[in-house]
Amino acid sequence: MAVYLIGFALSTFLIAISEKKHRNFFALCSFFALLIPCLIAAFRATTVGTDVEVYVTRLTDAAFSSSSFSNFLGGSWSIGYRDQLISDYEIGFSFAIYSVAKLTHSLPAVLFTIQALVIVPIFAALARNRKKMPMWLGMLVFYLMFYNAPLNMMRQWIAMPFLLLAFQMLTEGKYLRCAILSVVAFLFHLSAILVIPVYVVYWFLQTQKHLVFQAGNVKITGRMLCALVICMVALVAVLNLHLILRVLTALGIDRFNNYLEGNQISLMVSQVVLRLPPIALVLFNWKQLRKYSPHAVFFLAMLLLDVVAAQLISVDVYAFRIGHYFVQYIILAAPAMYACRKKGFERTLTVLLLIGYCLFYWYFTYALQGRHNTVPYAFQDTLFF
Repeated sequence: MAVYLIGFALSTFLIAISEKKHRNFFALCSFFALLIPCLIAAFRATTVGTDVEVYVTRLTDAAFSSSSFSNFLGGSWSIGYRDQLISDYEIGFSFAIYSVAKLTHSLPAVLFTIQALVIVPIFAALARNRKKMPMWLGMLVFYLMFYNAPLNMMRQWIAMPFLLLAFQMLTEGKYLRCAILSVVAFLFHLSAILVIPVYVVYWFLQTQKHLVFQAGNVKITGRMLCALVICMVALVAVLNLHLILRVLTALGIDRFNNYLEGNQISLMVSQVVLRLPPIALVLFNWKQLRKYSPHAVFFLAMLLLDVVAAQLISVDVYAFRIGHYFVQYIILAAPAMYACRKKGFERTLTVLLLIGYCLFYWYFTYALQGRHNTVPYAFQDTLFF
């Protein structure tokens, strides 16, 4: 555990001391700040992160022995009584593995690159607001809540940060860049198609920004009302999984149906409780956050949708992957909660509660529950590229 926590602390410290400084100093500190978590990922044993031995080492070995990319794509390996085709994996991920493996002939280099593809887009999204909001807090939230996940679910967690950066471009009105980054995400994992409902929610909330409804002394903005309606619709959809399965099949992405088939859905109280603290923090800062950030309602909607999606765990334990596409926006919401408060007790309390929650989340999820099989950390036999 110490390797992770010390690495997180050092990386966060380097970002914190440099984010408001001169560009050259910021660039130098950022290089070393991002190098630390990438090296932790690179030099881990292949037993750290379930899917490393499931497909990354196999893809890397296949790349080592392939004469060309087309030859590589035609490869396969046996899993039980069937063959796993390399061509079944997304082309973006396969090309990244092949390119790095051929250039370096090194598994640590491959693992380093995978983690860099995760971390750099997140860092870039936060960096675009570094003059207004603290990058270090957003990166710390990522480290404690999510860093261990891409040590296992690498393809999806490459796609997700590209979508986070795409969202940042969307909010800035850079629509072409948003579209390109969204396509890149899809090339790394087909589940990136879940960004469509995210974009729909964002667009829908934007169209309601001037509406205000009032009933007696109670006022509610159009955005907030729409966010609550969207979450109710999502809940109804989750309670009618057969409809979702039909839609996925019609769209040709039924490869993910196994996450939604099987047991009857039931309320997962523990998953609700685990996700309540970030929502409570957003509501605690709501008055200031709503004035400071035009995306406050969107952030709240994403956290609520994650609570809804978490109920799918009762159907399949791996369905928690769906909720990651919603909850990842807390990486952007956390710095906004800090910045919206004036210096004082409320800001300090917000930061302490947020970091405390994230520390608990990391320990509970990765150390106690053992999710993604990343704790304890172990080094590879060789520490050389």
